[in-house]
Amino acid sequence: YPLVTGVQTCALPICPVWTADALGQPVQIDDKYAVVRSDNDNVLGIVGGNYEFVQNSVLKGLIQNMVDEQVLVVENQGTLNRGGRVFIQARINKEYQVLGEDYKGYITLLNGHVGTSSVAIGTSNTRVVCGNTFQMAMADLGEKFRHHAGVNARVLESQAVLNFVDNAMHVYASKVQALADTRCTAGRFDTALRSEEHTSELQSRVDI
Repeated sequence: YPLVTGVQTCALPICPVWTADALGQPVQIDDKYAVVRSDNDNVLGIVGGNYEFVQNSVLKGLIQNMVDEQVLVVENQGTLNRGGRVFIQARINKEYQVLGEDYKGYITLLNGHVGTSSVAIGTSNTRVVCGNTFQMAMADLGEKFRHHAGVNARVLESQAVLNFVDNAMHVYASKVQALADTRCTAGRFDTALRSEEHTSELQSRVDI
């Protein structure tokens, strides 16, 4: 299982914004700064002086341990608006599914770097592929953090990812316990054996 690598980890420094006066002389605009990608120098937008950035690396760090431990699998990630918006979506690893149990929704992490989007964390059934679906997923998420002073600390304190995993593990444990408590009769064993033989036969045909 790879690391979360689909979202660039470039730093996002800010640069002063300048204009020209009536004589064509440069004048710095007070309390306005350009957001510039460090990897390609693209200007993403303009923000005020009290804007606090949440770097992509912080967003990725919220789920990286769970990905490393193969509890979560990243299924969708990327950027929009030349990197101005960032999204990461993950599901529970299928190894933690019992008897076809399917965990609904993605744990979704969203962020914007130009003052138009908050940091948002939570569960959504919407797969982000464009600006419209980004906004739809944003509306689903329960935790939102504006880019004011202290936002990084508040994001790192979020329990949304842990709650998502804990709920899934509770379902998994209850299903495993129910399976363990179920008496295996001769009829059930025969049905399971036939199902396994059918699956193996289908796999053999695919391999051929």
